[in-house]
Amino acid sequence: SNVFGKILYVMETPFTILRRITCPLGGEEEWNKGLAVASFFFLPLFVLVYLQAFDASVGHMPAWAMCVIVGAVAASVVYFTCSDESPRLPVLISFFGFASATLWMDMVANELVAIIKTLGVILDINQDIMGLTVMSWANSVGDLVADIKVAKQGYASMAATACFAGPMFNQLIGLGVGFLLHSSGEPSPYPVNLSGNNLLSFSFREAYFVAIAATVALFMKGERQLPRIMFFILIGGYVLFMILSILQQFGVINVHGIGSNV
Repeated sequence: SNVFGKILYVMETPFTILRRITCPLGGEEEWNKGLAVASFFFLPLFVLVYLQAFDASVGHMPAWAMCVIVGAVAASVVYFTCSDESPRLPVLISFFGFASATLWMDMVANELVAIIKTLGVILDINQDIMGLTVMSWANSVGDLVADIKVAKQGYASMAATACFAGPMFNQLIGLGVGFLLHSSGEPSPYPVNLSGNNLLSFSFREAYFVAIAATVALFMKGERQLPRIMFFILIGGYVLFMILSILQQFGVINVHGIGSNV
């Protein structure tokens, strides 16, 4: 395992360096003036690569040259205004770091989706099943680990709130923005066809909102303590959803899809 870990470390090192020189860190503990200067210099070029517009131009000037100028100006501002011990305007620097990290996550997510689609085609697995299993688990494992860690540190209320707020954000903002961007160049209303698995997902999503309301009610009524039976109800609902989705995929049951407009 040590050899395998070293191999992974060597493979990951180039991407780690790229992340470090494009994500400014404004915290007192993480502050490194030289790294911050480099981050602000390379950040505009990274945005250009993210937008896949490296060959574009602004007027008669290439876009990459414009980004070099903007990066040089930003790096100079950081160099001459920040000290070696602490940053100036740490909130602003952290905001740029957050924005850059968001772009990185989007790029990685796009590559993961492409890999999952490829695996689905090679293994002849329905894309709905890939989304219900691999994608959903990969999308949620980070929240799971974070919520467990927060709860163990004694912030149970914060962890419980994050459990509800995270999926709510993904469903409402994720679907809303996704539909908006995808339908921006399409005639209105935009047609959407729901497969049987998608219809099952939406049905259990409604049940999920009911479960949230019941959980919150019990949480408040029981002096911020949940009865143990809620664990079995929530886990049982997810297991039932997965069983029905797999049965639908293999034709044991047949839930007909529907078409709609948004």
